[in-house]
Amino acid sequence: MLNGKTILLIEDDEEMRDELGGVLSGQGYAIMSAGDGGTGLAFLRENRCDLVLLDLKLPGLNGREILRIIKREHPRQKVFIVTGSTLSGVRQTADPVLAPADAVINKPFRVEDLIGLITEALG
Repeated sequence: MLNGKTILLIEDDEEMRDELGGVLSGQGYAIMSAGDGGTGLAFLRENRCDLVLLDLKLPGLNGREILRIIKREHPRQKVFIVTGSTLSGVRQTADPVLAPADAVINKPFRVEDLIGLITEALG
C-alpha cells in the first residue's frame, strides 16, 4: 500500500540503489532512482518529490554540487546525504555546502534507523 510519498534515490552504486529502493518501496514509498546527479536533477525538475536521498560521490556532478543546485532551485526540498565518507553532524553544520542538507547518514547504516529518519521527516 503506497503512502503517497515519493523518494528519489541519487546513488551511483546500482546494488545499493536496488536494495534501498526495495526496502523503501516495501514501506509504501514510491521510489524513483538515478545513477548520477544530472539524471536526478532532470527528474526533480519534472516531478514532485518528497525526499531526495543523495550520495556524495557521483560521476559527473558530485553530491555537494547537486545539493547546492537542488536547494537553489527547490529551497524547501528535503535532502538526506547518504555517504560512505565519515561526516559528523558537527562537520555537516560547519560545511557551508552540506549545511542545507536535512540529515547526513553515514554508510554503512542500519536500515531501521534510516526508515525512522524518513518517517520522522515525511510524517
